[in-house]
Amino acid sequence: MQNPLKNIPSLGEILENPAVKSLLNKISHGEIVSTTLNVMDELRSRAALIATQRTLPTVTEIADLIAKRITQGDPSQIGAVINATGELFPETLGPPPLAEEAVNTVTAFLSDYPGMGEPLSIWNPRRQEMSLEKLLNKLTGAESTIVLNSTAAGILLMFSTFSGSEKKKIVISRGHLYESRRRKFRVTDLARAVSVPLCEIGTTNRTLATDYSYALAQEDTAFTFYAFPGHFSVTGASEMASLSEVIKVSHPVRKPVFVDLGLGGLIDMDAVLGSSLPSAKKALKEGADLVLISGDYMLNGPACAILAGNRELIQMCKENPFAPAFSCPPLVQTALEATLEKYMNAQSLRTSVPILQLLDTPIENLRYRAQRIVRRLEPLSIIGQVNIRTVLAQIFNGFPETPLLETVQICIRPNNVNGMDAPAIIGRIANRLSASRPAVWGNLEHDTLVLDLRCVFPRQDAALVEAFEKLPGADSVDL
Repeated sequence: MQNPLKNIPSLGEILENPAVKSLLNKISHGEIVSTTLNVMDELRSRAALIATQRTLPTVTEIADLIAKRITQGDPSQIGAVINATGELFPETLGPPPLAEEAVNTVTAFLSDYPGMGEPLSIWNPRRQEMSLEKLLNKLTGAESTIVLNSTAAGILLMFSTFSGSEKKKIVISRGHLYESRRRKFRVTDLARAVSVPLCEIGTTNRTLATDYSYALAQEDTAFTFYAFPGHFSVTGASEMASLSEVIKVSHPVRKPVFVDLGLGGLIDMDAVLGSSLPSAKKALKEGADLVLISGDYMLNGPACAILAGNRELIQMCKENPFAPAFSCPPLVQTALEATLEKYMNAQSLRTSVPILQLLDTPIENLRYRAQRIVRRLEPLSIIGQVNIRTVLAQIFNGFPETPLLETVQICIRPNNVNGMDAPAIIGRIANRLSASRPAVWGNLEHDTLVLDLRCVFPRQDAALVEAFEKLPGADSVDL
């Protein structure tokens, strides 16, 4: 398949287009170039990450978009999205929505002055931190915890705290030197930022316990950094030492093991998923000294990070001069605390945490919803053919070891519009849907738009249909 990035026009082509050129007498050249470059960056991201099959806009269409953005202003790019991609954590979208109770708690926090809930009690953020720590310790089995503003902050804090003034090396497999495209950081860059050397061992696809054992025997190494994959996986001829194997060779030489859980969660989800995903509770039980957990993803809380584990090591992190800069604002802590409260009730967990609601939805329910949606879509003139199919799909991108989950997909093929071929039409439809409010994101399979309902909430079904109903008809020239 041809690389769609090659079809993006050059800056010169766009600036020479009459729609853009006519603005030079009214708008500064710098502003026009800046807006043009921003639009081109958006097109590159969309082509590379979302739909390599999608027909890109023409030079004229791009120029018209740039002119509209310059004259009418740049609308906010952040908005609600109906996630019909079939991926629970698509890299091109933000984190999943918070639990309803967490949203209500945050709204109440923003609506009034925050307080401690006691007469004449002075507002003390430390009290909130202590309350969070108590919940986290109970849920994970950790001795102590600290909440930070991002996973990158957690890695920086560990690296800078435990490498010491001697700047001892951090033992890490080459297969764990990852880049987080969502978080915009690389492990190697973080280590360089705090001048901490890395002791890289093994290869990208094969790192054994003996590799760790040899490196940890050296006096100039401080600890092991073990990372579970997030948005990547190594397949084929690969072999990685397990966490338990790494712990077994690290502890005898009195060197701690710090674990980055990637997309892993707080507690075991085996009963819901039918398979094992990494969790803080499991890792700490195996003997990990510190674990780094993302606040969103499987925890389904606000964007933040949690460092949990040995009390003495956590205390050292809290005393690090960087710690205040990496701390979470009270608003995020409030949302996290409300989310953790849902985890304290195991009986209602599946119905109160949004991503668990999605995972736990019966296949019969998805089929029934798909049938209702299809009945609303079939009369639309832009729709040519609509089918429903049941498939097994991998919704945990980055965790190939998780089982395939049964899901229901709506497959939409378009009617003919102005003599355009079907792939071009469906590409235009997909672009229109992604620009609607709320946006609808699905997948393209040649001339078919596929909407996967596994990650669509029932409350979003009506909005999904309305987005299609707002599309121009088959006889329109505006598609």
